[in-house]
Amino acid sequence: MHSLLKASIVALLLIAGLASATPTPGLTQLNAPFDKWQSLIKSDPDQLLEILDAQSPMSGLALVQYHLLKSQAYAALVLAERSIAEAQSGLALLSPYQQPWLYHKLHLSMAFAQDLHGTPAKGLDEVNDAIAWAESYDHIDLTLEALMTRGLLLTSLSDYIAAMADLQRAYNLAPQRDAWVVKADLAGAIALVYEYRREDALALPYFAEAVEYYREQQSWISLSIYLYGLGRANKNTGNLELAKAQLQESADLSQHINDSQGVAYALKELAGLDWQSGKHELAKQSALQAMALFEQGNNAYMILDSALLLSSIYLAQQQTELANQYLKKARESLNPDSMPLQKIALQEQAARIMAATGQYQQAYETLDITNAEHQTLLSKQSTKQLHQLRSRYELEAQAQQNELLEAQNQLQLAQLANQQRSNRLLQVLFVSLSLILCLLLILFHRQRLHKKALQQLADTDALTGLLNRRKTLELLQLQADLAKRHQIDFCVALVDLDHFKKINDSLGHQGGDQVLKHFARLCSQTLRHTDIVGRIGGEEFLIALPHTNAQDAALLLERLRKRCEGIAETMQLDELKVSISIGLVSNIPPRSAIELLARADKILYSAKDAGRNRLVIDRAA
Repeated sequence: MHSLLKASIVALLLIAGLASATPTPGLTQLNAPFDKWQSLIKSDPDQLLEILDAQSPMSGLALVQYHLLKSQAYAALVLAERSIAEAQSGLALLSPYQQPWLYHKLHLSMAFAQDLHGTPAKGLDEVNDAIAWAESYDHIDLTLEALMTRGLLLTSLSDYIAAMADLQRAYNLAPQRDAWVVKADLAGAIALVYEYRREDALALPYFAEAVEYYREQQSWISLSIYLYGLGRANKNTGNLELAKAQLQESADLSQHINDSQGVAYALKELAGLDWQSGKHELAKQSALQAMALFEQGNNAYMILDSALLLSSIYLAQQQTELANQYLKKARESLNPDSMPLQKIALQEQAARIMAATGQYQQAYETLDITNAEHQTLLSKQSTKQLHQLRSRYELEAQAQQNELLEAQNQLQLAQLANQQRSNRLLQVLFVSLSLILCLLLILFHRQRLHKKALQQLADTDALTGLLNRRKTLELLQLQADLAKRHQIDFCVALVDLDHFKKINDSLGHQGGDQVLKHFARLCSQTLRHTDIVGRIGGEEFLIALPHTNAQDAALLLERLRKRCEGIAETMQLDELKVSISIGLVSNIPPRSAIELLARADKILYSAKDAGRNRLVIDRAA
């Protein structure tokens, strides 16, 4: 899901909080009549803007609250520049020392709008200040709102682990209902993290939770946004009919409450569905309408997406000149610094257009450069996340150690103090010690679960669910060393999906992703639980088979190859074939992991040179 949609969802939560449990200077909730109007943000923000615009001139705190509600209403309608302007107008009238709650509310609203505008990093410092203030005054509503804000900003910045930590914490604290930030809102935000990671199956139940709650509450704009998210998740998991119904309902709701940007989001996704179904003219009509609405809202992310979709539609109709025009329009909305993945998508589309016009050499060179940039980007993101994981783990381990040391000191002091007390006091001490031990056990258990979850994220390929490159090569090294030391059979195979670029060009990257998922599922069903299988490149996989000789390995891998020929039929790809080429080597004679990998790569290319869709075994085996 795009960061703009995420910002839209959270913008609904930028509403005045309830009173703080601890007295603080200035306001801790909105004054009348603003407290009555705020509910319209989740149901009909356009109506709220009409009410505010009809009010007589205001001054003082009333004017600040007026700007706050207008900022939040514009954010709910995905009108980022207007939302930022209203928040800035309110902050210009306000002293943070006299009205800290209202000051932080305005900064949270502006942070959401900045995320909506494609600059999520700008608001992080102010959001951190809001969290610190809310926690120091035990203001639960502002704490929940600020944690959710930071979680979603971090999602836009691809720091998914930190984002999930904030959102899960807020979800555990949030009430079920009767508050502005409820569990349903946090469920929708958690779903966005999974959707950003392309784990749509995990996002589905969270989006469904949000939809169920806001349908019951009849909060139409919230319902339309979460229906949009649910429809996208169902589309990405292959439930196309259900997805289309949910997206159409989202569009109808948005139209009903004059949310033009909400209509545009739904139309853009419906256009994508029609394009996938071959209904190019219908897709073109919806995409053009969506882009016009996005241009009205100056929505740079979605103008780019819509233009790219139109370029793909025209290319599918072999109208390369129009495809080039819309590619150029998409580039006009590109910010390379904040949209690195979109930049890569535009370069790939440019290569497709070159190929369609016979510029094969230029297309090849463009794709070669683009693939290198993509790998570099993925490597940087992976390295950054690993460093963050390690730093957080070390901090948490140190904090845990400090807690244990503190608990031990307290126990020693309690034992010394209770030596001269009566049996009754000893019984009280025994109960106290039991409670402390239970708490330590709970903390230890939670730490283990958290560590396990972090390790799973670090070792797994998000798309296929198989091991990622780093973990695969680590296990290959271990098994190769064991096989060499103990002189046991060990085989390694490199597997490559044949003509995968053609599959991507024909089906688009979403279709290519589905092929990779089918292949990963066949690996899990065919191979043994002791075998190692991981994704080490775009369409390249490594399979290591411990305690297996070349003949047995060949039988197992040949079975996998034949089953892969059925992927096209399973996916109903009438004009495409899906097959794999396999290069198989064994550790006879004994070889290191690097030697096995290099030899398997050479044998794999022999399989490709021999015509693909075959298994080739190293002659030395």
